[in-house]
Amino acid sequence: MKSVYTAGLILLALVVFLQLQTLQLQQSVEESALLSQRQLDIESGDILLAAVSQGKHDRRTSQSAEATRSTRKAAGAVHIKSHTFSRLTGVPARLATKVPDSKQQKQLRRQRQLDDQKRREEARKARLQELYGNYTVHPGNFTGHVAMSRASVPQVGEQLVSPWRVYTSGHPRTLGRVTERMLSVLPANDPFATIRFPTCAVVGSAGLLLTQRFGREIDEHAAVIRFNLAPTKGFETHVGSKTSIRLVNRKHFGFRETMAETVLQHITLPEVMKDFVKLLEQNASLPTYGLDMSFYEQVIDWQRVQQPTNGFVGLKLALILCKKVDVYGFMRSYRGWFKYHYFDDEEPNETQYARDNQGELPIIQEIMAQQFVHG
Repeated sequence: MKSVYTAGLILLALVVFLQLQTLQLQQSVEESALLSQRQLDIESGDILLAAVSQGKHDRRTSQSAEATRSTRKAAGAVHIKSHTFSRLTGVPARLATKVPDSKQQKQLRRQRQLDDQKRREEARKARLQELYGNYTVHPGNFTGHVAMSRASVPQVGEQLVSPWRVYTSGHPRTLGRVTERMLSVLPANDPFATIRFPTCAVVGSAGLLLTQRFGREIDEHAAVIRFNLAPTKGFETHVGSKTSIRLVNRKHFGFRETMAETVLQHITLPEVMKDFVKLLEQNASLPTYGLDMSFYEQVIDWQRVQQPTNGFVGLKLALILCKKVDVYGFMRSYRGWFKYHYFDDEEPNETQYARDNQGELPIIQEIMAQQFVHG
């Protein structure tokens, strides 16, 4: 009986426990549902606020875009005008302002441009004065003879005096006495007296020419001046194929690449003068002339150069005969980098190197100050 009573109590306690657990579970479910509803309400509110904010942002963005389009549309003409102005003034279009300048700003800009132009012109004149200041004769004022003729040499029996001087004494060299035989082979007058070319290319022999393709450009000139043995055959792409005048020194006496080119022969010694007379007697039909003593005198006095190089003389000749001069192949850079000559493997000695830099360089700088030098 006692055991039955105990079992009943245990059963009753278990029922009460289960009821309590059920009640707690219901409360937990209700609390969870309430929390979920509150979270949902909060999230819904956030979404609503976000939607409202986005709507405001979209409206602001739309208004801003519309304002930008209106501004660009209104400023379109200003941009075009500004771009046109930049082209006229040389300012890159990408730097052109979209805001129109005031009249005062335009005047200031124009004044600055005029001032800059004036400074450049003054600098150019100063440079030319520096170059020409010590010269006794400017090429444009040349009144002598380029080629030797019967009209330019002394009378028969008189000494033909050269402005070239003897190293030891410093006295002028003489090329011998004028003879009837000499006069018979000389032209009556200087054939270059009335010749003037609109454009000339003076082509040196620098190996640097092999790095460029100047051939077609050189041949487009009205006249092309070359020196000594410098050939065109095989190098047409780099140096062209046209030769109008070739200056030849005594080392390469009588050389010509073609029968059509005019040869100007340097005559600085009595024996060269004798050989020159023989050459003309044997080839009377070829256009070969000796450089006149008055031309030498002008060249030497021009920069006080007693022993001008062949290239120096050729550049001076071009400045006399040509309205516009382009120079090619005078910037020599050899010594392990480029060949001295484009057509052979000859290396210069120290004397040649000094003459190139002291003799030709000043005249090249002069031409660069007003014309064009290429390689």
